[in-house]
Amino acid sequence: MLIFIVLFLLCKNKNKIWKLFKNKFSFNIIINKLALDIQFNTDLTDEIVQEDFKINIRVQQRNRKKSWTIIENLEKIDKFNFKKSLKLFRKNLNCSGSIQKNKDTNVQIIQLQGNHAESIKEFLVIRHKIDEANILIHGS
Repeated sequence: MLIFIVLFLLCKNKNKIWKLFKNKFSFNIIINKLALDIQFNTDLTDEIVQEDFKINIRVQQRNRKKSWTIIENLEKIDKFNFKKSLKLFRKNLNCSGSIQKNKDTNVQIIQLQGNHAESIKEFLVIRHKIDEANILIHGS
């Protein structure tokens, strides 16, 4: 990590160094480092939130190789910021995404391109302290 900081400060092409760093480390490490820079409107506590709601992460096949990742019931998390979370997902998962309303239930959902279910689950467990038993992954 110290090597990265020194290279980042000394190098003129910071984007190239950042891409090398981003490709080398896993998504949850990047979340921990970037969480200091991006301000979420959540109160961080060390205890895991035990609620009766379930967060659904669905992987829906679009065509032969491509898929969608749909995240539902996020509005039940206290002070969850959809726009900042979507920006973080899009930047770190290298995908496109959008915030949409579910036609049946009129609830906001996040829709991402690609299969990112495990990364989203790690993010919710680490950042928002949600128990893994409350996160359900549907699909492949």
